[in-house]
Amino acid sequence: MLLAFPLRAETRISAKGDAAYNAGRVTEAVKLYRQADKAGEADGTYKLGLMLLTGEGVPQNQTQAVALLRKASAQGIHAATYNLAVAYYGGDGVEQSYSAALRLFEEVAVIGSGPAAFNAAIMYRDGTGIAPNLIKAAKLFKQAAHLNIPEAFHALAEMEIEVNRVVEAAAFLILAQKAGDGDVADILSGLEIGLSLEERQRAAALASDWR
Repeated sequence: MLLAFPLRAETRISAKGDAAYNAGRVTEAVKLYRQADKAGEADGTYKLGLMLLTGEGVPQNQTQAVALLRKASAQGIHAATYNLAVAYYGGDGVEQSYSAALRLFEEVAVIGSGPAAFNAAIMYRDGTGIAPNLIKAAKLFKQAAHLNIPEAFHALAEMEIEVNRVVEAAAFLILAQKAGDGDVADILSGLEIGLSLEERQRAAALASDWR
């Protein structure tokens, strides 16, 4: 379910930390990210938090990691907000809270994160920590699809199948396949067997016209 979120551009000391990290000098990178954090570089704070969260190059300390992610999030690092949501979802370094995870996913989705929109949509669809809301789920899946998350088309197709709108489902599966979701080919073939030629043509047209 949970997808990655891109980093923003590095700055100053943090950039030196990245250079060390990319050269395989992980211990040095941790040291530089600590310096960046102390110097007020929010991206350094964020990256130090990630390393503490996973225990890469430093003893794992998820509680401290969450504190750093929260600090970086407050300083405007949207990737930190996203990963803080992931931490709340999994209960990593913080008491598990689906409501907090959903709130943070939606916060980042608003500024254009496809993964955040996708994850929030799944939570609304499945009723994870909240009453199911298929209208919100569909809206967020469509947002995620517009933001280049191929799996969102697949999810939309599944929602259409649930209400027996097979032509619309086929259209979304076509879009998922075009977007690079390799898991839908057999599902689409199986669905099309039950469609008339006119219905297959209509599905293709819907996919072509989708915006």
